[in-house]
Amino acid sequence: EKKGVMNGVVCRRHCSQNNLIRPSDLIETCKKIDNKQTLGPKIFVSPLWLKNLISSKKNSSSRPYIIIEASWSNTESFIHSHIPGAIHFDTNDIESQANNWNLLPPATIQRVLTQKNITYNTLVIVYSTDINAAARVAFVLIWAGVKNVRVLNGGLALWQAFNFECEQGNDNINTNKELDFGVDIPVHPEFVLTTPKEVMEAQKKENFRLVSIRTWEEFIG
Repeated sequence: EKKGVMNGVVCRRHCSQNNLIRPSDLIETCKKIDNKQTLGPKIFVSPLWLKNLISSKKNSSSRPYIIIEASWSNTESFIHSHIPGAIHFDTNDIESQANNWNLLPPATIQRVLTQKNITYNTLVIVYSTDINAAARVAFVLIWAGVKNVRVLNGGLALWQAFNFECEQGNDNINTNKELDFGVDIPVHPEFVLTTPKEVMEAQKKENFRLVSIRTWEEFIG
């Protein structure tokens, strides 16, 4: 077991000497992730940034925020271990296999968000054990109109690599049934292309790029 100290935080890492992640490397990585633009258009934030945010809330000096752990139906993993104060977000609440994994109707998504006390003006930090789930939820939040969305770089694994505190159990959401999202969903309908015709038309634009995030075998097959 290797140990190192990072800003007063002890990091324990079970690994071989050849596969050791040095604490200093993690700190330098976080410095590259977190900069003055983190509070602007920047999406990805480090565990250090989130840890500082949580600490600020404990000191009652932070603005309201919500931390989301996203997954596809996997509540067992959340119950076993999650970042303190996080709530669980099932991706099935925003898309479904029956709908060919397309987004559910805007009214449904709006209801899901407000049930989790999310409005267009909420600071939302999303993470997951699989970046796909976090990215999908973050995209939907931005599409819907949430102005301040952040994704935890490295997800739960990097948070744990810093030996930051985790907690167990179900989330505890006190839903405000009268909460208004604040704007009509979606604010950015242009972010979703739903038909092949729309995709073909979009490719005529000079600043448009169509990118596949599938595996190479899926891409060529």
